[in-house]
Amino acid sequence: MPFDAIIGHERPKRFLQSALRSERLAHALLFHGEERIGKLLMARVLAQAVNCEASPPPDPPDACGVCRSCRQIETGAHPDVTILTATGEKGETDHTREIESRFIYRPLIGRLKIVILDNADLLRREAANALLKTIEEPPPDSLIVLVSSRPEALLPTIRSRCQEMRFAPLALDVVEAAVRQRRGLSDKDARFLAVISGGRLGLALEAEPEALRAER
Repeated sequence: MPFDAIIGHERPKRFLQSALRSERLAHALLFHGEERIGKLLMARVLAQAVNCEASPPPDPPDACGVCRSCRQIETGAHPDVTILTATGEKGETDHTREIESRFIYRPLIGRLKIVILDNADLLRREAANALLKTIEEPPPDSLIVLVSSRPEALLPTIRSRCQEMRFAPLALDVVEAAVRQRRGLSDKDARFLAVISGGRLGLALEAEPEALRAER
């Protein structure tokens, strides 16, 4: 999926493309903002853009969405891209061990080894400390993207070592138009979902208006 296929979030998109073009992408990124606002989607598209096999490569750097690498990342089958979700449960250090193991070897087919950790703020302290070590001593050809709706819950030492990117709610008219186009809902339902979601497109695209009305 190309960056331009993501609705809104123009500032993060342009910043990431500029960093890719200048080859100054940080080794650790923190995407934060409200839940279901588009952070994880942006992280996945970034992974596609980094490892896209299109020839010649897009300018500005982007994901073509159709090459082998882009398709594998979309389906979760790319050998160099791992997406994990923290839960806060005991044994969470398994996640950090998996991150470490992923970075032992150089990329198999891509440009970078990439790990995306969703709900990073839920990591237990032991796991967070293990992750900090990996961020402090990044392996070559690696990229870690932390995704969080509560960045203040992250260890300050982790947060200080990541380049932060804030994702803001979208304008209601943008969400309304997207819901109407993608879901084929009435103007009334599309507007209702835009308002009730508070500009969180992910929520607006998934929620059922009648169910939400019944809860009010």
